[in-house]
Amino acid sequence: MIQLSFLNLSLLTLLAQIPYSLGCMPQQNKNILNVKNGIVLMTANPNYSGQVFMRTNSDGMTSSLLGNVTGFTPNSTHGVHFHEFGDMSNSCTSTGLHFNPTNMTHGNIGGVISHSGDLGNIIADANGTLIFNTTNAGLIVLEALGRALVIHSLQDDLGLGGNAGSLTTGNSGSRLTCGILAVQNI
Repeated sequence: MIQLSFLNLSLLTLLAQIPYSLGCMPQQNKNILNVKNGIVLMTANPNYSGQVFMRTNSDGMTSSLLGNVTGFTPNSTHGVHFHEFGDMSNSCTSTGLHFNPTNMTHGNIGGVISHSGDLGNIIADANGTLIFNTTNAGLIVLEALGRALVIHSLQDDLGLGGNAGSLTTGNSGSRLTCGILAVQNI
């Protein structure tokens, strides 16, 4: 009788879930590890619309987010984050927590203490459009693929609010709209 340790069983379970290893992927899919451009279509809430492009910069360690999302109250400030999952089965509420693979407390975009998914605040212009034009030192496209970009109802306190909510969510309020970062066809 063969006995499997927990580690061996976990490894077998993991391998069974990866039917297409890099060695047997169709040729056109082998370049997924080189993806440097993504697009998010903000579709979860019909009151808001737009798209955000994410590009890994030439240094390979930072990314740029560029785009516009409309429908916000003019001159309002909104916390923006990548969340753990691209699961929109229950609109934006099923996207999980802020993407945080290093188990840090909440902070500002690119801060020494921050979640990888922390993108700070974006202020709507006089027409109610959020204009994305930022660089993130904590996340590249490949790490964010398949995750949800979420725009919250309130300004993010960047982890400086002095309470437990501040250290996990920045007290940034409810999730107004979201979309999933997908590979961009360019």
